[in-house]
Amino acid sequence: AKDPAARYQDALSLAADLHRALDLGVEVPEIPEEQIYNPYKGLRAFQEADADDFFGRDALIGQLIARLALTPSLAPSPESGEGRGGGRFLAIVGPSGSGKSSVVKAGLVPALRKGALPGSDEWFITEMVPGAHPLEELERALLGIAVDPNLNLKEELAKESYGLLRAAWLALPSKRSELLLVIDQFEELFVLVDDEDQRAHFLDLLHTAVTDKDSIVRVVVTLRADFFDRPLTYPGFGQLVEARSSIVLPLTVEGLEQAIRTPAERVGAVLEKGLEAAIVADVAEQPGALPLLQYALTELFEHREGRMLTNEAYQAIGGVLGALGRRAEKVYGDLERGGKYAARQLFLRLVTLGEGTEDTRRRVPRSELESIFPHNQSIVSNIIDAFGQARLLTFDRDPVTREPTVEVAHEALLQEWRRLREWLDESRVDIRMQRLLGNAAHEWLEAGRDPGFLLRGSRLEQFEAWVAGTDLALTADEEAFMDASLAERRAREAAEAERQAREAAMERRSRNFLRGLVVVLALAAIVAVVLSAFAIDRGNEAQRSAATAQAEAQARATAQADAEEQREQALIQASIGLAGQAQNELKGSMPERAVPLALEALEEYPYTWQAERALGDAVLSHRLEKVLLHDDIISNLELSQDGTRLLSTSLDGTVRVWDTITWEQLLVLSEGEPVVASWSPDEESILAFGGDWHSIQLWDAETGELRYRQEVDTELWLVFFNWFPWSPDGERFVTAHDDGARIWEAAS
Repeated sequence: AKDPAARYQDALSLAADLHRALDLGVEVPEIPEEQIYNPYKGLRAFQEADADDFFGRDALIGQLIARLALTPSLAPSPESGEGRGGGRFLAIVGPSGSGKSSVVKAGLVPALRKGALPGSDEWFITEMVPGAHPLEELERALLGIAVDPNLNLKEELAKESYGLLRAAWLALPSKRSELLLVIDQFEELFVLVDDEDQRAHFLDLLHTAVTDKDSIVRVVVTLRADFFDRPLTYPGFGQLVEARSSIVLPLTVEGLEQAIRTPAERVGAVLEKGLEAAIVADVAEQPGALPLLQYALTELFEHREGRMLTNEAYQAIGGVLGALGRRAEKVYGDLERGGKYAARQLFLRLVTLGEGTEDTRRRVPRSELESIFPHNQSIVSNIIDAFGQARLLTFDRDPVTREPTVEVAHEALLQEWRRLREWLDESRVDIRMQRLLGNAAHEWLEAGRDPGFLLRGSRLEQFEAWVAGTDLALTADEEAFMDASLAERRAREAAEAERQAREAAMERRSRNFLRGLVVVLALAAIVAVVLSAFAIDRGNEAQRSAATAQAEAQARATAQADAEEQREQALIQASIGLAGQAQNELKGSMPERAVPLALEALEEYPYTWQAERALGDAVLSHRLEKVLLHDDIISNLELSQDGTRLLSTSLDGTVRVWDTITWEQLLVLSEGEPVVASWSPDEESILAFGGDWHSIQLWDAETGELRYRQEVDTELWLVFFNWFPWSPDGERFVTAHDDGARIWEAAS
């Protein structure tokens, strides 16, 4: 009654059993060559389509199904943290290489599709990995099973904690449908996601989805054992993980034998006597050895003799523990010298260094790898292709940009390829610095190359020294970011040098002016002495020639001398007064007036040391950049956060906004004589209090439009309270009154 294929499989199974039991050279029925395929998976995890080749985990699969079943014996307790719907969550935990992903995808999921639980054959099942953007990955997974693939689920997922439930209701045909969400490599949520708020929100989505009484969502996650403590730090979700975790233990000897022998038999191949025992002996009790086992079996199958997997081929590939490293080294050894240098650069970017944990693989855009060698991208493509053909790299697309990505096939390669371990050990500091530089460059590009995102100060000096000494190649974006940072520093240094030169020139002109002034005063003193001597001589002569006339003129001369002395003293006092006024202006609001006042004291009046000192102080101290004028006293000033705008308020009843680069007056606001004003936290609005102490005004900081004016019935207390205390989000502010405090909603 069986079809030919089923009868053939029965015969093949019997032949294989006889071959193992009696060690006889049983002839295996011929299979067309085109039907023979390699049943082993290398470093990649088994997928749902590989279920027929997946063996050795029957007991574990049964345990997982039991834990997903809502049976009385497994009913959750309130203190367990499982709450309602406790069977809707399961964390499958095990070390790297223990087969977590494979047992879920090729074991648990196919069993559920066959109805292992009541109604599970009608469940909608989808899977994802968190990546760096878990919400985008979750949306893509849901759209894969959605009735309407054009739904916009990201908005729902970004909302409050019920977002996943609402998205599931939208995606599935009805609220009675059931969804099973498989999240593989759950540790990526703690390695690749930099935004803590995004990570916490994602965990909150999962927790709410599996604990709500009306939930239609089940979640199964696979988590590396060395990351088991990470989710435990989140209340609620941590209790869920603690209560609903299943541990993946190493395969038993019987399970290993099934995983080695049965896939080969299914495709018409047999193992030479002693080969199965040798492989089991090599891999038994080796933690995380399943990827190595699968990779060795994959290589062994490729080196078979006809249909026979031989001991000789097994030794030639290096056995289970040597096959992976030997294969990677073989691919590396076949590269040219330039290719070997490039391979090191590529692999160092494909690893995320562990912080107290094992190093992990890193999914990298292919364009990032190619931009390391912009003038020779073919060398990168050749390396990626070579390691990809050897099953050492895997390929995918970014969920957001749809850009091709490259990833190490399994963390086992990081442990088994000795050369890669050496690269990582000797370059850890360089890798961390490169990651920091790469992240900073990415933020700079995302901000439209905003100069505010460039490196500065000691941080720039640190990266400059590192770039000069490292042998890690930078991408074109990273080099552009460093070049822009250095260029911006050079521009700042040039501007500072120009400023210092201007100040030095001004100081030199001041000193030269003072020296010239001293020379002029000295010459004036000499002339005065000469004239005095001449006058004395002429006076003596006049005495000798006209004693009588002198006696008559004595009274006149005395009176004239007294007048001249009084005039000289008055001029000296005027010079000292001007010098004092110049000193006062330096300390006051109009320091620019000090220089002309001091010059007037020295040029128009007799010399005084006070005037000379005032001129020196004015020249050396005067650094005024711009004078901004109101018609009355300025009551308050406030800079914008980026320093490009200045807000000034005056008792003349106006609020003015100035551009601090050009000093252009941008806005003039006037409504009810405002006397104090302040920026809102987002600086899109200006809040002002009126001079009558009974009005509040809100202005648009860009257009100058009055958004509203609010009258209050009690006097505002501005002097005794911080101007305008805003809430951090800018939605509310508080005012002080003689009868208490009031909280206002800024929008209304």
